[in-house]
Amino acid sequence: NFSGRVGESGDWDRTQEQRISSMMNIVRSGGVSSDETERVDLLRIAGSMVAESPIVGHGLGALHKMPKAKGLGAHNSYLVIQGEAGIFAAILFALFLLDILRRTFRVSDLPLRRLVFSYMFVFLSMMFFTHNGLTNRNHNYYLGVMLAVVSLAGTRKKLSLGRSE
Repeated sequence: NFSGRVGESGDWDRTQEQRISSMMNIVRSGGVSSDETERVDLLRIAGSMVAESPIVGHGLGALHKMPKAKGLGAHNSYLVIQGEAGIFAAILFALFLLDILRRTFRVSDLPLRRLVFSYMFVFLSMMFFTHNGLTNRNHNYYLGVMLAVVSLAGTRKKLSLGRSE
């Protein structure tokens, strides 16, 4: 029970308390109850919105606060991109990510290449679980690091993790 910690020194807010309690219920019961199916419902609503307007989408912000979901967001940035901007934006974003991956193979320093792959894995994974994948500063940090490294990898300068040779 986390209710005693809510509001004390700003440790927990009500939303965090509810999420932690839901996770504890899942762990204790060994399964998901109807309260914990909310994300699946959000994905279904977002998926139906994508299907309603696959070419041009519903416009920016439409899947951040979905009316059919009581104002909640889709919790999946890939669905948000396609649902808000359409299939062409989703394809452009996929091509952008594939270009980063292609450029990552050009990084000659193996530890640095592994670092970029790790950043890419974290970034792409986080995009599956949040609807603000392109507006969150942590996500932008991961994306910025990846872009910086792969951009510099195309230059003649040798990149490394600080080892002097």
